[in-house]
Amino acid sequence: SAPQTHVLTVNASDTDSGLNAQLSYRLLSHQDLFSINSTTGHVTVSAPVDREDTDQITLVVEISDQGELHVLNTQCTYVIQVLDVNDNAPTFSQQVYSVEISELSQPGTPIFSLECVDADAGVNGELDYIISGGNNPPHFDINSRIGELLVIGQLNFNTKPRYVLQVSVTDRAEPFHEASTRV
Repeated sequence: SAPQTHVLTVNASDTDSGLNAQLSYRLLSHQDLFSINSTTGHVTVSAPVDREDTDQITLVVEISDQGELHVLNTQCTYVIQVLDVNDNAPTFSQQVYSVEISELSQPGTPIFSLECVDADAGVNGELDYIISGGNNPPHFDINSRIGELLVIGQLNFNTKPRYVLQVSVTDRAEPFHEASTRV
């Protein structure tokens, strides 16, 4: 979340009167990421928070009265779930893959699986693969979910000894991020 984003408001009450009923709020944890208004209990983000760094933050708040004889206080704990935004693009483990296959490979034969990761979570990190170039006429297909490349057409070394395929991957977010590689 961006700095100054409101996260929560701590609400407390004291049945005393006068200064004994006036409350102040103080963060006991994660002062590097959050700030609290000592009078209102409004908690805001004070530094960038990224789900890839941490997906859950336990925030401890101390509430104190302004007691004239002695100050009374208590603590409350909030567990904040950090939600993911699509801030990472997919990344292939290699920019170029080199693979050798036999011209005797039958249609349906798996060749290998491309390795691609996206640090985001949920649909932001789920990937879809496509062959985006170099497959005309189609001799290859790719499992769109797992990136496994398959032979689907008859190969002939004498007529075409080499194929260069462009493979693209997108995450399932809107808007999506994309990466590509050559095989």
